[in-house]
Amino acid sequence: MASTVYFVSLRAENEHSTVLGRLKTCARKLLEGKLSSGDLVAVKLHFGERGNHGFIRPVFVRAVVEVIRELGGKPFLTDTNTLYTGFRHNAFDHLETALFHGFGYPAVPAPLVIADGLRGKDHREVEVNLRHFRKVPIASAIQEADFLLVMTHVKRHIEAGLGGAIKNVGMGCASRVGKQMQHGGTFLPEIRKEKCIGCRRCILHCPQGALFLDEHRKAGVRPELCIGCAECLLFCPTGAIDAAFSAKSELLQERMVEYA
Repeated sequence: MASTVYFVSLRAENEHSTVLGRLKTCARKLLEGKLSSGDLVAVKLHFGERGNHGFIRPVFVRAVVEVIRELGGKPFLTDTNTLYTGFRHNAFDHLETALFHGFGYPAVPAPLVIADGLRGKDHREVEVNLRHFRKVPIASAIQEADFLLVMTHVKRHIEAGLGGAIKNVGMGCASRVGKQMQHGGTFLPEIRKEKCIGCRRCILHCPQGALFLDEHRKAGVRPELCIGCAECLLFCPTGAIDAAFSAKSELLQERMVEYA
């Protein structure tokens, strides 16, 4: 069954016809009759990488949050910690990043909750009984919420192809172990020694300690430790890491769908 899709015009005809006003109208159409008074509503977002601008602006999130409150819901903004090291690797840094990007009470009237806890280990197992997984570990705050509302910005992704709503839910609602289960066996870094400058950026950003410097100060890989997250490829400044896929990217996509 096809979903109903609403489009919002970006043209402001006058001071009474604004994008934010239309967004709120759209949110009411989607939520009326579905929310119950007192529902804890997890608003699933990506708070953005520190210093980047690839995230939904807080002013748009505020419009949706205000509608949730009008309908009696209790919204909280949420995401899960990342596998890779950085400014979203634990709840402390993640919350600071969210505030740095404007997701605080002065802009959005909703508390911030990192759904899988301080270090990404807080989850509940959900039975799915599908092809790849029988049970999947979902971040506790999302699993325990009464309602999940997903707000997604679309981007490209090295293995998923397109990072949209399915990735936001499938990968983004999984705890750290769930992310590892989805990535496992799909990607293995291949080092081009002639381009490696020994900067250690790949090593610092690998969540599993699967990379090291050899006696010539060139990066090397411990395949038995690699979980296939591809963060090393993204952080290499010289393009010294190639993507050697050990399984089809469709495998990761199928796994994400099962989590979603």
